[in-house]
Amino acid sequence: MSHEVNETKYLLSELERANYLNAILLDAIPHPALLVNKNRMVIAANRLAKDAGTLVGGFCWRDFGHCLYLSDEDRKHYESHGPNDGKPVACDFCEANNALRRNECRNIERKLEDRYWDIYWIPTQEDGVYLHYAIDITERKKIEKRLQESELRFKMLAEASFEGICIHVKGIILDCNERMETIFGYTEDELPGVALCNIISTGPNKAAIVGNKPEPTISGTYIGIKRMVQYLTLKS
Repeated sequence: MSHEVNETKYLLSELERANYLNAILLDAIPHPALLVNKNRMVIAANRLAKDAGTLVGGFCWRDFGHCLYLSDEDRKHYESHGPNDGKPVACDFCEANNALRRNECRNIERKLEDRYWDIYWIPTQEDGVYLHYAIDITERKKIEKRLQESELRFKMLAEASFEGICIHVKGIILDCNERMETIFGYTEDELPGVALCNIISTGPNKAAIVGNKPEPTISGTYIGIKRMVQYLTLKS
């Protein structure tokens, strides 16, 4: 009897230690993170996830997702039968089934209310258990949108210009307008990635174009590899 009691105490101690280590590892993730089983029941959660409403022993879609992202079918089933009748309920974007079936990480980017999230489902070594976390990428999305809008404005201005315009880094062309292509006799896809010095055969200050630190302004008459350029002004 004493032996069984000691063994039970040992197993409980090991379980408590394992839970403690799980909590440390999850709290080290700087985003809301959960350990979830295939029935969408939360086994463990870090502090950020708990602050968002997650309950250990609860359901991720209910406590963390607040039932906001259920499909119409799952919502009706949940309202009629509750969460414990054996049919897994999930958010409409959930990739847990695919992650567990293929035993591979799955992730998507999704806008939830007014924030953008990069969401992950990662299977663990424990059968039917996965790590689930979400990274707030709202600021990154805003920067990407501003960059796209800036690039579009440049494109519109560049294509409306009668001058050849290109963007280059250390003499390597990154992008250019159609007029630039026409002036030098190249097609749309040929100039990006080409060095400026490789489209000009001779002309004043060609060495400055080749160098890693081009002069702020280089002007003069140049002979292009494919076509004569009467006058060219390069501004860095």
